[in-house]
Amino acid sequence: MDTDLPTPKDRPQRSLILEQRAREILDSHSHFSGRTRVFKFEVWEDVMVVRGRVPTYYLKQMLQNALKDLPDVRWIDNQVTVVSEYGISTFDS
Repeated sequence: MDTDLPTPKDRPQRSLILEQRAREILDSHSHFSGRTRVFKFEVWEDVMVVRGRVPTYYLKQMLQNALKDLPDVRWIDNQVTVVSEYGISTFDS
């Protein structure tokens, strides 16, 4: 997983607000409640990049769908990796 994200003190206020809003949306979602710490968010102009890991492609799509109506975000760049307990993965070691 890419960890080269800016630290909170280096990130613009707008980015921090959108990240907080994304976490609130996911915390209120039945599939992601209490699990938002596994996701990283970056905002570049009107694009939100989301990184993290989920066990199924279905959850990856659910996450993107949950975030699709964030204000001031036109595009979700869903870089979440699917890592299955059965060994099937989109993650390259």
